[in-house]
Amino acid sequence: MFKRFVTVTFLMLILLSSSTRSQPNIDTLWGEYLKESNDSVRISIMLEIADSYSEVNPDTSIYYYNKAISEAEKSNLNIRPFALHKASSLTDIGSRFRKESEFSKSIHYQELAIDIYTEFNDSLGIAKCYQNIGNVHVNLGNFEKAFQYYFDALNIFEETNNRIGVADIYNNIGTVHKEQGSYSKALEYHNMSSEAFSKLLQDADSSSLYVIKRGLSYSYNNIGIIKWNQGEYEKSIEFYKKSLNIKLDIDDKSGIAQGHNNIAIAYCSQEKFENGIDEFKKSIEIYEEIRNRNGLAMVYGNISYLYIILADEADNESSKNEYLERALPYGHKAYNIATEIKALPHIATSAEYLKDAYSKLGRYKDAFRFAQVYINNQNEMFSKDKTTALAEMSTKYETEKKQLEIDNITKEKEIFRRRVFTQR
Repeated sequence: MFKRFVTVTFLMLILLSSSTRSQPNIDTLWGEYLKESNDSVRISIMLEIADSYSEVNPDTSIYYYNKAISEAEKSNLNIRPFALHKASSLTDIGSRFRKESEFSKSIHYQELAIDIYTEFNDSLGIAKCYQNIGNVHVNLGNFEKAFQYYFDALNIFEETNNRIGVADIYNNIGTVHKEQGSYSKALEYHNMSSEAFSKLLQDADSSSLYVIKRGLSYSYNNIGIIKWNQGEYEKSIEFYKKSLNIKLDIDDKSGIAQGHNNIAIAYCSQEKFENGIDEFKKSIEIYEEIRNRNGLAMVYGNISYLYIILADEADNESSKNEYLERALPYGHKAYNIATEIKALPHIATSAEYLKDAYSKLGRYKDAFRFAQVYINNQNEMFSKDKTTALAEMSTKYETEKKQLEIDNITKEKEIFRRRVFTQR
């Protein structure tokens, strides 16, 4: 019954990307720019101005990045560091748009960054962008595309011996397996990730400590999700809390919100509903603060489903209908947000919750409308062609790496086949 709650395996925002820069006042920067005579320093100030605009007007920031690079060319300076600075900033902008559920914009800025990284043969930068684009496709329910981008990124991280990148991408690949219901394979990748981050933590310096801790926290979170899916609720809470403690230590807002959501679900799975509601509310408060609409759609949907569960367990008709009426506004909030941001997984789950609530209330016309939405979205996400493509990509990569025997590959394909049949 509780398996229809939506847990989110948080998609890493690229642990290797630069952290958000704190910028001085733009007017102050312009004053410094106008007074400076050294060309190299002037261009560096121009890049800072561009960075400052990136938060409020990305198009304006791109204009100033281009202006800085143009001035560098006129001054016969090496433009590589200035261009790579622009690419890094575009990657950050794209990541921010993903957090705000502006998925098409997120992909657009990652692709702009890839063009620059390709021009200057920066393979690590390309890998970061591939990983970011993979994250967006998971949010959109395009799992086979996500898998392709993740494995492309993994190949680069392995070729360049980037241990943090490899540990990070294991989490992402595990996520796709989890979304497809292949929990044993997902757990394998998440364990690989946690072990890799734990080893990195042993000899981490101050410059890499944050990203390694953050990566380890998400590995623990993802293992908790698999344990929950396998019905090991106490074990899942243990891993969720290990993850949440690290997120609180590093002040990771998105991760903290996600942690409260997942702990809430584990409590509800044990029928500790009041504890679950309290955790859901903590999650909503943080997602609203950071304007993460994808997270809000998820949590509102979970609360809607919780009230449907309570309705099913009510001992009289009046209480049952009261719970169902409470489920509707949360279901509609989830559905409206998911529709606005075109997040197929949350459109499907919220439509299913609304279908169930309206059906139990005897409002069959409304129930039928959302049943059609649910069926259409399930068909789009889990079509035979998509799932077959996903299985083929996984098999191709892992065969090349000699990580699976033929019988395991055949078993994996059969899992995907049964998953598609059940969904349809």
